[in-house]
Amino acid sequence: MKKAVGLVLLFIFPFVVFVAVLLFATGSIDVKTALVDIQALVKRGQDEVEDRVAETVDALPAQRVTSSLGEERDLIEEERQKLERERLELRDEKERLSRLKKEVEGLLGRLNSLQDQRVMELARLYNSMRADKAAAIARSLDDSTVAKILVRMRARQAAEVLSALEPARAARITDRMSRLY
Repeated sequence: MKKAVGLVLLFIFPFVVFVAVLLFATGSIDVKTALVDIQALVKRGQDEVEDRVAETVDALPAQRVTSSLGEERDLIEEERQKLERERLELRDEKERLSRLKKEVEGLLGRLNSLQDQRVMELARLYNSMRADKAAAIARSLDDSTVAKILVRMRARQAAEVLSALEPARAARITDRMSRLY
């Protein structure tokens, strides 16, 4: 049983360390928290392996438990192979999730780029309008969108649009504009 626990930990531990290093590298956790989390994961892994081994032994008929040493070795080898297959499946799933994460990050980057292009187009459009007309349209937009547009407009035109808005709203928009760049 201890060998089975050792084998499982041999397969699980590198994954746990990898996750901890990844979290530490991204700034999600600090080293002390990572060590506590690793210890908890290793303990949980040990407990799970011990539970699985106990379930396997309990599930065996009484005559199989008392079977020959050769049969017990065969059972242990079967369990080892099963654990190896599961480890490989976990590795494949981890790789698949990593690819999906990269794909989602790429799509988010593309979406942000498209949104920036659209805001630039709107800023050019508002630059060509009279300030009172642009302000009338801006009244129907949320503060964040207006701030993104105004920050990309010519300063004089943006100032005229802001002055045509209610003072409280113009102040909120100005505050948002100051945090954009």
